[in-house]
Amino acid sequence: SNRTEEELTRTRENLETVTTRSNRTEEELNTCSAELTDTKSQLKGARKFSNITMWDILYTDSFYHKIFTGQLLDDLKSWSWDLLEEFVGVNVTEGVINHLQKHDVGKAECGEKSASDILEMWDEFIGVKMTRGIIKHFSKNHID
Repeated sequence: SNRTEEELTRTRENLETVTTRSNRTEEELNTCSAELTDTKSQLKGARKFSNITMWDILYTDSFYHKIFTGQLLDDLKSWSWDLLEEFVGVNVTEGVINHLQKHDVGKAECGEKSASDILEMWDEFIGVKMTRGIIKHFSKNHID
């Protein structure tokens, strides 16, 4: 009877160990499942090659939410983006990038705009420090 009780105790201990491992494994699986769901969601919303523009470089850590400096402009000179010279001193935000994407001066849809078009464009610059460069950009590229 003593031997049976010892075996029963060992069996209970083994069961507790297996249960603990099983619970840990289930927690890890749940974590992995949540991460996978999050990754799938991110992939669905990710930029596709077909909708990437040259301005997407501004989403990189080097530029996004940073003050655009002369040094950053020099870093981009190899891209021949002289237009950005007007944006030195500007915080690179979602609105600024959207403006550059939508109103690229190299594209036909850019150029002279009506007063209401200009006011809509200004909305893209909410929260952005206005500089002489931005005013110059609008005067040169968007106002008739």
